[in-house]
Amino acid sequence: MLSASFWLRCSCVLFLCALGCDSNAPARSGRFTSADSAAVAQTYIREMIFVGQRQGLPLVAPLAFRTIDTGRTRGREVRGWLAHGPRWESFLDERWSGAPTGSAWTIVPHGDLEVAAGGPGEIEALWFERSGRSLRLEIDGVLGEWSRGPTARIHLFAATARVGGEPTRGAVVELLRLRRVREDDPGPTSQLLLTSGDSLTLLLVSGPGRDAAEPQSLAWLRNGDGTREWSDLRLEARGGKALQEARREIPRSWILSVPDAGLRGHVWALAYAAELGPERAGRRGVEVRYTVTGWIEIGGRRTRVVGLTRYSIE
Repeated sequence: MLSASFWLRCSCVLFLCALGCDSNAPARSGRFTSADSAAVAQTYIREMIFVGQRQGLPLVAPLAFRTIDTGRTRGREVRGWLAHGPRWESFLDERWSGAPTGSAWTIVPHGDLEVAAGGPGEIEALWFERSGRSLRLEIDGVLGEWSRGPTARIHLFAATARVGGEPTRGAVVELLRLRRVREDDPGPTSQLLLTSGDSLTLLLVSGPGRDAAEPQSLAWLRNGDGTREWSDLRLEARGGKALQEARREIPRSWILSVPDAGLRGHVWALAYAAELGPERAGRRGVEVRYTVTGWIEIGGRRTRVVGLTRYSIE
């Protein structure tokens, strides 16, 4: 088990909660671009999420980077979480600004976060160390990459996370998106990265898409039979939980199927970390990252899986 003292406990901008906790607990304001700054800036969003399995529970480490470019200045922020089963903790939440030099997409070392470049997906490793505590994320190889129109891409890598020096093999999904000035809300989007802990990895992406010609869903599977990919994914969010701070409901479980693959499944949330965004039409946007557990069935054979679901709506 991860020791209770391993991660820093900080006053951060998250609502961290097991699904049985008090939904009236105070949520703090999120790190979304404010309505005023969004009117004059483009926001570059890049998130790297590690998913593995440790002691039968999901081990998840999201690192979220955001760059707000006004043309005259460039503000950057980075946030990091570690989750093991039903426990979420924030360990990194920093913001800074500077001159707009170099690429806005570049992950820049800052404070206790270090970056090694030159790997198969530009980043070779990311690591965080503070007061004897450490997390190191190593990119081992490219598994796949997909375009989601002119403003978004998805990359998938084999990866290893070392928490306190102990390695866990898994995968990293990297999400890149450019949020343009006065961009309309695309609707809810979901990304699921699931693993059996040994030979099976499943990536599911579902959303409305920003262009009629771009595919709206993606299912990618690697198991003992090799690697396969489909675009006909059916993903149904169920069991709404009231998130009063956002004045909306968020899902608690997902029913999934890929008809062409003979694949179906059901995963449900263990716990989550939620961030609140700007208000639109009386409700606030929200990004929710869940640790999940459940099962998938392929050709009648059922396999237990754990992993992460990332759900967002603006």
